[in-house]
Amino acid sequence: MDKLISPSDVEVNELMLYTTSGKAFDISDLVTEINIYENLLSPVMTADIFIVDAAGLFANTPILGQEKIEGIITQGNDLQDFTFRSVGIEDISTENDYTLRYKINLVEESYYRNATTLISQSYSGSITDIIKSIAEDYLDEDIEIIDESVGNFKLIIPNLNPYKAIRWLMRRAHTDNNSPLVCYKSLYNGLQIVSLETLYQQESIQTFYDRKKDVQLTDSNKDQYLAYSQTIRELTQYHLVNISNHLGEGVYGSRTQLVDIMNKNYEVFDFNYKDQFERTEHLEKARMISDDFTVNGKSIFETSTTKQSNYVHSGNSFGDSHMDYNGDVINSSPYLVSSLKSLFTTEYYGIITGRMTLGVGSIINLQLNKNIPFTANQQNEVLDTRRSGRHIITGLRHKIDSNRQYNLIINFARDTMGAEYNETI
Repeated sequence: MDKLISPSDVEVNELMLYTTSGKAFDISDLVTEINIYENLLSPVMTADIFIVDAAGLFANTPILGQEKIEGIITQGNDLQDFTFRSVGIEDISTENDYTLRYKINLVEESYYRNATTLISQSYSGSITDIIKSIAEDYLDEDIEIIDESVGNFKLIIPNLNPYKAIRWLMRRAHTDNNSPLVCYKSLYNGLQIVSLETLYQQESIQTFYDRKKDVQLTDSNKDQYLAYSQTIRELTQYHLVNISNHLGEGVYGSRTQLVDIMNKNYEVFDFNYKDQFERTEHLEKARMISDDFTVNGKSIFETSTTKQSNYVHSGNSFGDSHMDYNGDVINSSPYLVSSLKSLFTTEYYGIITGRMTLGVGSIINLQLNKNIPFTANQQNEVLDTRRSGRHIITGLRHKIDSNRQYNLIINFARDTMGAEYNETI
């Protein structure tokens, strides 16, 4: 059979450093590690590279932050180029009389455009349309709008940098089902806006396991190869819900009061997590909170008085066709807080072999075993159906080392369980 190629095998081609004066340097042989970072809640990527320099690059270039780094990642027939600009040097150390080791911190070009721009401008339209205009006009970024936000607004961006303006606007972005939208940038899919509901509806890209029989990748054993590539290394559950914090943050219940200073009236909305849960999409079927959990004799979902938020707006100041910034806050803020906080109810960290199909927002199926002894033949019998199931990648680091081995360091989370709290598994 043909030799199996590990998904961790990649080539980095044309890794170039360009100075602001136009000089070009091939730094491929000097770079020992490349890291590119994505986050589900961030519209911009960052990166860093580690260099072992015995060629006088540090002194002769010089590298002071502002230089441009360009490269191409090749995996099989797939190519992905990247461009970053340096913002500073860290961790400079001397290996010997002629060799320096240091890290160059990198940002996207749009980061510098953002840092040198303030927006003070009026806009009208949907939140997603306004964000698209900002991304194209001020950041020179193409953005894919997968889900449109509902509602028409008239507002003024109050002297904010573009990325701050986008984050400010995203607080009011939601679908007609009150599902919050997220805006993020990934290496393979670019900048996009999509609802949590749409992300949760995705099919899982691949199944991964925490414990399989220890295997080594060989040229002749396909089963071993598959087991190797589907096993998460260094799997750690580093966070599990803090119920008291979630209560105080309004995850399970909150009260929002909106005062209309133009019409001299107010509206009160009590958010109930259980009611919202039953009409929206989730990663799995079961809530993390039991129906039997009570505080002071009341259901945990009737705790609207644990958090109260007050907002002011000028109703009908733009007629019936448009709202001001807070005009739709009752349909956005309580759902945004609850959805994002509950998404991170349980979080994991792990390492998998690199593949170009994964990025933040991707769904993976994680198969976890109960913490009891088992043999290979008992694997299905010890499956922890409560903790196993679909998870969403919330943070990701593309790591390529000096041996050109490509790994993904991922953070993934979920808002639900695969079995009810009181269900026997």
